[in-house]
Amino acid sequence: AGERARGAVLLLAAAWAAGAAVAAYPYLVTLGLVLVAWLLRSGSLAASAASNRRTLRGRSRWYDGPQLLLATPWHLVQSVPGTLMLALWGVGLASAAALLGYAFGLGLAWTLLACGVTFTVGLWAGPGGRRVRGPVRRVLTPVTRSLAPWLAATVLMLGLALVATVSVEAHGPDWAPADGHPLSGLSLDDLVPAGVR
Repeated sequence: AGERARGAVLLLAAAWAAGAAVAAYPYLVTLGLVLVAWLLRSGSLAASAASNRRTLRGRSRWYDGPQLLLATPWHLVQSVPGTLMLALWGVGLASAAALLGYAFGLGLAWTLLACGVTFTVGLWAGPGGRRVRGPVRRVLTPVTRSLAPWLAATVLMLGLALVATVSVEAHGPDWAPADGHPLSGLSLDDLVPAGVR
């Protein structure tokens, strides 16, 4: 029970850190999270294929390593549709969070933070997210087993989250590689039809 609770706390801290990073660098970090999800899903597909081969054949063979290496490009291509679906799921949830942030009058920084956390949770829990969760849990399990590594990882995630949150609140988001806010060039006339005003 203690290990599971530590894992949950660490995942929440990591979600906040990822959300704060999205708020600080919306385009770059969102793209980075999708890239990480794609690589994790590809690795999970490759591991599943290797495990299935071992189950059918029995013990490992000398050519398993080269075979895995040669199959890597196929697993990268194979994981693209699922990753795109997962990313669209996350974007849909993040859009809902943005609308709620607008409805409750949150500032841009806090709305982006909510969008970033929601997008991260969408990548974790959305359709096909099992192939993201599996590799991450294999890394987290040894960390959460002992108190000292768990505490160090949690403090690191919380520190990164706090620094990014304070930075985006103080300086605003960095929209690189774009020049500015995506709606900065639009006026009210562009957003609201004449008959509605």
